[in-house]
Amino acid sequence: MMRRVYSWILFIAVFFMPAIALASMPSPAASIKQVRTTEASIKVTSPAGGETWMRGGQYNVTWTYTGNPGATVKVILQKASSTVATIASNVLITNSGKGAFLWTIDKNTPTGQDYRIVVQSNTTNVKGSGNTFAISAPNVVSQAGTAVLKDLEKYPIPLVTVLEPKSSQTPYVPGWPLVIKWKYAGNPPGQAKVLLLKDNQIVKTFTSGTSWGGGGEGAFTSSMPENEFGFKLYKVKVVSTTNDKYSGSSSEFIAMPIMKVQAPVTNDQNWRVGETHTVTWKYSGGCGSKVRIKAILTSNQWAYDLQTSWPIGSNWNGSFPWTIPDSIPAGEYRIYLQSENAPCSDRTAIFNVVH
Repeated sequence: MMRRVYSWILFIAVFFMPAIALASMPSPAASIKQVRTTEASIKVTSPAGGETWMRGGQYNVTWTYTGNPGATVKVILQKASSTVATIASNVLITNSGKGAFLWTIDKNTPTGQDYRIVVQSNTTNVKGSGNTFAISAPNVVSQAGTAVLKDLEKYPIPLVTVLEPKSSQTPYVPGWPLVIKWKYAGNPPGQAKVLLLKDNQIVKTFTSGTSWGGGGEGAFTSSMPENEFGFKLYKVKVVSTTNDKYSGSSSEFIAMPIMKVQAPVTNDQNWRVGETHTVTWKYSGGCGSKVRIKAILTSNQWAYDLQTSWPIGSNWNGSFPWTIPDSIPAGEYRIYLQSENAPCSDRTAIFNVVH
């Protein structure tokens, strides 16, 4: 009896279970989901249309996007459907669905009512076109014989923009010349006061008053203070001596000490035993008062202390005359300079000591 039961169970398992399992499986059509891909698009949101923007002013051009318009976009200015200029050629797309570019309108841009911003992908055909807006000239009036901008609060225009120093440049050097450049709008009152800021505190007044310049641009050359250096963030501020509204600050920058060999800088010179050759260098504030001077074979197998504590120099220039003794081996050498108590160092070009 038990054998019959087992036989029926086996029969059902072999012949009916596969069919039951197959019937319970979803059909291929039911398992396929329709996936809709979002088409990429760009919409310019500012200027929205109808605005009047002023030449020389700074304005935010903004846009939104959907899908994947590409890695970068360019921002184009059109007038009457014709391209006037490419405002920005390589603006990165973020994953926020929004984009922006701070645009300073060139002061020579013709005025007009039919301008339009176009934001276009650099890698696809996706682009968005904004509504028309106007570009006008600054409203200048005469007050007591002086031309001034009227209704300043209506225009997002920087009255003073400091162009240099720049944060993107290599570190500035304490004690060495520092060129400061700016541009201005209208006719600023008084003179331009130029200040050095550290942590938004004044650490030096480069000048208490100098000419604003001409044609909307000015410049002043000073030097970075000798004792201001290291991983500190500095700014240069240019402000009117009589009206604080006329004020602007540079980007943040740093200043670091430096030592730079001036001679020899050409490789493969032959220096003979008994001859005297002079090593010269420039240095900056923050490099201390003494320097160690060492001659080293390029193979690093032999070193010779020429001076362990030599005066670093004066007025940012130093030198050391070396009469080559016959006791040192012949070969390829460099001379190394190292400040005693500061991170200032450099080395000469390779030269040959010849017996």
